[in-house]
Amino acid sequence: MRSTIFLLLIMFGQLLAAQKVDTAQSYLKFIDSTHEQVVGQTWNYMEAYTARKNDRAIKGQRKRLENVLKSAIRKVEKIEAYDEQLKMAVIKYLNGNLSIVKNEFLQLIQLEDQEPLSMSEIELLQHIRKSILQLRTDYDLAILNYGNKYDFKILKNNSTLARQMSHTIELYDYFHTIQIQFLKLQRADRILWTDINEKSIVSLKKDAAIVMTNLQELETITNLNSFNEDSTLIDILNDMSNYLKTAVSEKLPAIYVIKEDQLTGNRDQITRKTERYNQSLKWSNKNRKHIYELWNSSYPKFLQKHIQSY
Repeated sequence: MRSTIFLLLIMFGQLLAAQKVDTAQSYLKFIDSTHEQVVGQTWNYMEAYTARKNDRAIKGQRKRLENVLKSAIRKVEKIEAYDEQLKMAVIKYLNGNLSIVKNEFLQLIQLEDQEPLSMSEIELLQHIRKSILQLRTDYDLAILNYGNKYDFKILKNNSTLARQMSHTIELYDYFHTIQIQFLKLQRADRILWTDINEKSIVSLKKDAAIVMTNLQELETITNLNSFNEDSTLIDILNDMSNYLKTAVSEKLPAIYVIKEDQLTGNRDQITRKTERYNQSLKWSNKNRKHIYELWNSSYPKFLQKHIQSY
């Protein structure tokens, strides 16, 4: 499963490349012109990934994005700043994005399609998402403060690329929220059923408790709804949740019985108990396979649908 968080950048103002940077407005035009080059390459990368192009193309676009970020940093550092505070905020923002592209982002590309999903990968996804959101928040605030400081209004860019990026930011923010929750449930499910025949009843109940903890955490998240009236991903997440609830409440008890009998040596109605044990395993394998395949086939189509629709 490809578990990738995209670098998503916000653009401000319908601004053109500046010939001079000796006024507050011309300096911001220079910043935005440089920034727009970064946004353009970011869009190229996201388009390659969303279109499911080959790994070489995706990795090539990531490397180009890294180089564009480095170039943008050099430009901002080289030119004399009209406002040192804004300059430092922009450099911090660009360096933060560069760090993600060079390090965590590259790690996720290298880890794609590896199974089973480790907790470190989930934590990496969550860390990157949090870092990107903070970078965007800090950058937005720096731009708005700059406008207030020099008494001019910052207008939202309404170009085609800017609208595409704004829409894509919203789309991937939504997707990553659902993705992280699905991956956490998937990991708990795999832990639960892996080597289940050899597990002690104590170990099995401990793993079941982990599943329930994840399900309870999911219920506390209130912003999981459909995206533009498309409930595809939230429906699959709900299917995953319901599958695990049924597994713990209705299917595991038959497995507990067999494991308890193994401890006590009880052979009473062993044939019927074994049949229920095997039915539980069969049910789990069938439903798990269906939900995993549904997720893996649906989320790329979901992303492509909403990228292409804008």
